[in-house]
Amino acid sequence: MLVLTLVLVVVVAGFVPLSMPALKNTVEKRASRVTAIDTVAIDGLAFTLWRGLLLRDVHCTMRPEGGPATQMDVSRAQVWYRILPLLRRKLAIRGIELHGLSIHADLPPAGKAGTDVTDTAVQPAWLTLGALSLGLPVALEVNDFRIKQGRFTIDQAGRNLLHGAGLTVALDASVADTLGAQGTVRLDSLWAPRPYLLTGIQAGLQLDRTHAAVRNASFSFCGGTGRMEFSLNNAGDTTVAGDISVTDVDLGRLMKLVRFKRGTLGGKGSLEMQVASPDFRLENVNGHGRLSAKNLTVSGLPFQRTLAAVLLLPKVEQLAFSSIGSSLRLSQECLYMPDLRGTGNVFNVTGSGSVTLDTYVNQHVDMAFSREFCTRLPPVVSQGMLLPGKGGRCRLKGRLHGKLSKMKITIDRRIKERAVIQGVGKALELLFKRR
Repeated sequence: MLVLTLVLVVVVAGFVPLSMPALKNTVEKRASRVTAIDTVAIDGLAFTLWRGLLLRDVHCTMRPEGGPATQMDVSRAQVWYRILPLLRRKLAIRGIELHGLSIHADLPPAGKAGTDVTDTAVQPAWLTLGALSLGLPVALEVNDFRIKQGRFTIDQAGRNLLHGAGLTVALDASVADTLGAQGTVRLDSLWAPRPYLLTGIQAGLQLDRTHAAVRNASFSFCGGTGRMEFSLNNAGDTTVAGDISVTDVDLGRLMKLVRFKRGTLGGKGSLEMQVASPDFRLENVNGHGRLSAKNLTVSGLPFQRTLAAVLLLPKVEQLAFSSIGSSLRLSQECLYMPDLRGTGNVFNVTGSGSVTLDTYVNQHVDMAFSREFCTRLPPVVSQGMLLPGKGGRCRLKGRLHGKLSKMKITIDRRIKERAVIQGVGKALELLFKRR
């Protein structure tokens, strides 16, 4: 009876939470040493033999040498473990769950010597954790890792670069000498520069010492659906490679999102890209793919008003293309479109050029008007300002350049010279007739 009573006391006591300042200090110091985090502060700690460890209001600060700090706060952290493996000097953690995780990272100013935002000092944390020597007095095993209601922000020089909200993570993790994990990540919304908004993000994640991969990722973007896969390899030189596709993006919503003030776009756009980089520097990312749009409408852009005035053709201010597209090549933060082709209501277009990531356009275009359309143009336009084309068509060549919202058109020199010569000739003819 005494033995049974003692067992019951031990069992019941195992559910009684213990809060000891010494234990809290030990956890703070050991966590700081093992994770290479500069400071770890825990406002509340409760420990039970059977239920595990409960931490409240955990504050962590990591400050890389010569760089700004990264802050991490957790409103509640729960750790569950198994008892029997402790007898074999093995810490078997059944699960770790973080509620209300908030991460705020300040990146060094771009271009500052030794503190580039893509410097190895600020590469993804898995590159460090994967090779982390834990130095624990017992073997460690983690079976389940979860994050609920997480969010993060990344700033640089007072400017927000990235903001994510509604982060949910569910990983099956293993920790021996190194860290490995696989599972799913969900994110309600993601804001990136300029700004572009992704919602409903869901992805599979794999992580080990030399490799991290995002698999079967899906998201929504301006009414369209996107898919993405990326892999990061740290075996030897770090490499990044991935595929991304977005289909049926509402171009009208996209233009509002990027605060497009002059003119309007309509229709659906799609993008497919394969990208790769030898490091994490944006300027070293290379890729290829295709861009296309259907039922595209363009109105109110400055170059359209110029064309309408020059060609005496108001219809140019309301352009529509049943389809338009080009192959893509990404290099040094610039998208090259070598074979643009489109079928429109006023003219068909071909061309080649480029668009930078900050939306500066430099595009050579060749607009071919149909024979029927050319016959309806005033002779001063069809014969005096446009170039002759095959099959009775007439053509206009030029270059679109400038910011997308302020894009201008420069007419081909041959057309301008032709128009000036014919204009002078007609003026002289009229002058001699009057005499």
